[in-house]
Amino acid sequence: MKWTTMRAWAARFAALALVALSLGVIAHRDPDTAQMLPDASGVEFDAADGSEPVATLPPVDTGMIGPLAGDVEIVTSLVPGFITVVGWADRGPGSEPVLVTAWVDGTEQATVAAVDEYETEAGEPTLAGFVFDLAVGDGEHTVCVTGDAGVGDATEGEAIECVGVVTEPLADVSQDPSIRLTGVTPRRNGTVDVRGVIVGGADAPRSVNVAIAGGVVTEHLGSDVVTQATVTNRAFRFELHELDDGTTFVCPEGTTVSVRTPDPTRMFGVEPGCGTVVLGDVSIGATGDVAQIDVVEPPTDHALHEMERDAGVSVKLGDGSMMWFFGDTMELSIAGHLRYFVNNTAAWAAAEAPTVTLDAVTDSGRPVLFAEPPPGLCDGSIFDDPALWPEAAVAIAQADGADRVVVVMSKACLGDGWLDIETVGYAIAETRYDPADPPIGRPIVGSVTQPDLATATDGYGRALTLAPDGLLYGQHCGSFPDHWGPCEVGRVEPDDVTDPSAWRHWNGGDWTDAASWVPDESDAAPMELPATDPYPFPVAAFGLAYDPDVDAYVMVYTPWPGPGDRVAVRVAQTPVGPWSEPVGVTLPDCTGEIRGMTQHCYAGTPQLHFNEADMIACGYFDMLTDSGHGEYCTVLTPFVIVRRDG
Repeated sequence: MKWTTMRAWAARFAALALVALSLGVIAHRDPDTAQMLPDASGVEFDAADGSEPVATLPPVDTGMIGPLAGDVEIVTSLVPGFITVVGWADRGPGSEPVLVTAWVDGTEQATVAAVDEYETEAGEPTLAGFVFDLAVGDGEHTVCVTGDAGVGDATEGEAIECVGVVTEPLADVSQDPSIRLTGVTPRRNGTVDVRGVIVGGADAPRSVNVAIAGGVVTEHLGSDVVTQATVTNRAFRFELHELDDGTTFVCPEGTTVSVRTPDPTRMFGVEPGCGTVVLGDVSIGATGDVAQIDVVEPPTDHALHEMERDAGVSVKLGDGSMMWFFGDTMELSIAGHLRYFVNNTAAWAAAEAPTVTLDAVTDSGRPVLFAEPPPGLCDGSIFDDPALWPEAAVAIAQADGADRVVVVMSKACLGDGWLDIETVGYAIAETRYDPADPPIGRPIVGSVTQPDLATATDGYGRALTLAPDGLLYGQHCGSFPDHWGPCEVGRVEPDDVTDPSAWRHWNGGDWTDAASWVPDESDAAPMELPATDPYPFPVAAFGLAYDPDVDAYVMVYTPWPGPGDRVAVRVAQTPVGPWSEPVGVTLPDCTGEIRGMTQHCYAGTPQLHFNEADMIACGYFDMLTDSGHGEYCTVLTPFVIVRRDG
């Protein structure tokens, strides 16, 4: 598990009506007009400049070894009506574990020992972490965390940190109580930590049942075999031991947690709503639920605010800003008439607001085309209308401080029907970004620098990532509509990305050995993509990205049959795999109907630029949202990646 001190995350939780004040930053207020928010001891935090508190809670001489060190790293809302608080506390070598107490508005809520796995910013694993799941009412609250505290007052003990939060109301108490998972966390030693909360019901049960076939369940910090986990203030926690490598599901069912193996008759082997743990050299733990949704769109007063666009691909530029590329971009009138349709578009977003795009607008009120399809693209094809769709993008730093942005585009010929599509290969389009002159409201125009990178059946670059070794790795898994799999890998020097003859193809050997990369694509080997599901390969667009925080590669894609309510996530230690079994993330509100047509979600891709500690970010297109039209969204979901080798 990696917990990092990241303060800017709070601004993007406004969609869930949760805003955190961490080290004095109130993210949902204008910094120029932000008010002081007192903590439980009367100490005020400066919300305007993000400085340290003007005072600290008074320390108490406890006689412990060493001064107390610690921090509150994460405050988030994974379930409406609850907040999750994560941090660490330690007194140095030779000391006993710190007892950490959480207080809400000056009232003691829970005490735990800080013994969880924790990784310092220097990358050193320790056993000094803590986590609380706290039930809170709606409105403003002050949450304080103290170490070795007494009872009755937050000043009894040494302060670790206080944060201010604004929360949603609790779930409807008229409903029967049920379980929502807040954490399914694999550990380096092979155990799995399971956390959850009880929502609904006037009274929460005192315990939840744990039903498991095989393996052993033990109480947290204990060793007794149990069939129940104690509920305290609507939260519970237990550990799973002796699980076999591979996939295990943790499924809430009323007030029971069922732990079971995959069902081969189901997609991903399990129904939505279940947590997943995949144990192996790289282990994965996920709740399967989405904690936050953000829409990628222009400001509300922008002329194109009502447009809808799919197949979002983002690339983080050298100055921290973002460049976005989209597939079909259009707008419908209230009556359902097409106002405009633009095949592919691009927009820039500032680093401080990476999901707020500052799009260019034509004189006729339309988005601007990013890359013009090359001449003759559909000669001899079934359909006549040429199109380019962005599949992946990378930014390559240049000596002058600019970024060379390389975009892999699928070439397609379109007919009159929604799925009248013939894919005919891949092209590369490029643009240049100058950080001294960002394209705010100006067109981003791409030049097609290679119109024929590859054919539809043997191309590389549907996914494209710049790896730590400085090479570009491209993966492809077939093409629409029926040439899925196997998935293969090619790599190339960035300067040679447009030269098909410069690409080398992995033949199945040691990927670090140059001899395993061959010029003849017919010698390419398939990547290992194990799955219970009968359709293990990505459908249409997918993405792959390197996550430096966990030193692993992450693949995100839409599973069969394409439109649906989930994305699949796989993880590998190398760009060639072997890949983990897929973990499903359930996307909310992905089925609806408008004008007699059923609407779904599709085009799942990684958006790792938005990752937070123990959370992974994905993107997808929702055909029907509360706005009344389709929107491209990013989501954060609890997702822990742990390397067994530490």
